Parts: sequence; C-alpha cells; structure tokens
Amino acid sequence: MDGTRPVRSRIDINHDGRVDRWEYYDAAGKLAKVGFSRKGAETPDAWAYSTKDGRIDRVEVSSTADPARIDRWEHYDPSAPPAQGSVEGAGPLVRVEEDTNHDGRPDKWEQYENGAVTTAEF
Repeated sequence: MDGTRPVRSRIDINHDGRVDRWEYYDAAGKLAKVGFSRKGAETPDAWAYSTKDGRIDRVEVSSTADPARIDRWEHYDPSAPPAQGSVEGAGPLVRVEEDTNHDGRPDKWEQYENGAVTTAEF
C-alpha cells in the first residue's frame, strides 16, 4: 500500500502456502495487471491485462519469467463469452505473436478461430 492506495498484492489462491497470483495496481489504485505462473513457479511468468469491464484482453508471457523480456503475446476476444480451457475469464484466443529468436520483436504470428490455428506466418 501507498497510504490508502493499493500498489500490489500477493495471493495464495489454492492455499498451498505458495503465492500463485500477483496483482499490480495503477496510480489510481485500479487493478492494472495480474501475474501468474504457467509453470507453477513461485514467480510470475505471465501477466494478464483486462478491459475496463474486467474481461481479459491480452496475456503477455516471458519464457525467462522476466517482465522486461516478453516473448509471447496472446490476444483474446473480450466481447465473447469465456472459452472452455482458456485463461480464467478470457474469451476465445484470436491471435498470438511470438518472439522466437529473443530479439525483442515478434517474428511469428498466428490467427485462431474456434480454438484452432487458422493461419501462421513467420
């Protein structure tokens, strides 16, 4: 906390004694992003960003768990109902960008429809 304004929080969602959700708040005290670990580690390696109404818009992933080195960007349709098997609260996955050679720029692009890749560009 910074006075009465939340800055960040750490949560043990499954009550196993380890933090598995990291929440980060903006200057106005509103939730800006939520960190989580796709590998079940004790540090986040992915961060979900929501729309103003709380639906997930995108997820940024770092294969090194470094928030400054994002190498996968997943984009979801926040106007659609939550998709089965997707990130909690997310609509269907619509596109993914990846930085496969870790130079800081996407070099792989995928489009999705109904949970399946429809096009892939390199």
